[in-house]
Amino acid sequence: MVPDLVITVNKGLPDECIYLIELKYLTKKDVAHKSREGKQNRLVNKANEEFDNYKSALDFKGRNVKAYAMVFAGPECVYWHLQ
Repeated sequence: MVPDLVITVNKGLPDECIYLIELKYLTKKDVAHKSREGKQNRLVNKANEEFDNYKSALDFKGRNVKAYAMVFAGPECVYWHLQ
């Protein structure tokens, strides 16, 4: 399991960090439905669970990791959060 996007900066500095970005999508049907918020919350919870798994991977142990969850409805970002 890997995040949708990983950005690393390696300049040899002690405070370097790794950015993990997890992208989730609402379908057009989900966007039009009244329960959009419930579906969106489930996607955010899933992204957070996945972040916990990623952060426990050996490659990220002891590193400064910043994880962003983003939910899109079509081209619009309807939610983003730094974990």
